[in-house]
Amino acid sequence: HAVPSTPDSPIRLEQGYIKTELRNDLADRLPVTGVPPNVHHRICVVTRRIIERLFDPSLSVNDVVRRCGVTSHTFTTHFRHVHDRTPGRYIWHGRMRAARRCLQHQELAITTVAFSLGYTRYRTFARAVKRYAECSPSDWREELLGENVQ
Repeated sequence: HAVPSTPDSPIRLEQGYIKTELRNDLADRLPVTGVPPNVHHRICVVTRRIIERLFDPSLSVNDVVRRCGVTSHTFTTHFRHVHDRTPGRYIWHGRMRAARRCLQHQELAITTVAFSLGYTRYRTFARAVKRYAECSPSDWREELLGENVQ
């Protein structure tokens, strides 16, 4: 289930695109009322770590939170204020944005896309897609390819 190793493979390019989008979005985030400046800074630092490891199957929100130096509840509350979603949803949403782009490459097997985006089981990926796109990965691909034709 290895990700194609060439730096210009469609998966690597799409992963890089999503990471750049997320970094740009993070740079545009201003301090939020109710989030102490030092906590906001730590959340931004942790968010950068999440972005860099977004497609790593071993990425654990709990590990990232521990490095932030605040309780899980405090981190999640402030993270939600900054990003409008929990850390877990942030990761899921980033991966689904990448899936949307990768599935438009017909030459990529859907299982390759799933494993390259950090999913260790195809079934978990399929459930994530179902929740996001309200259809199976193959139906979503068909829908996305149809959009590109029009």
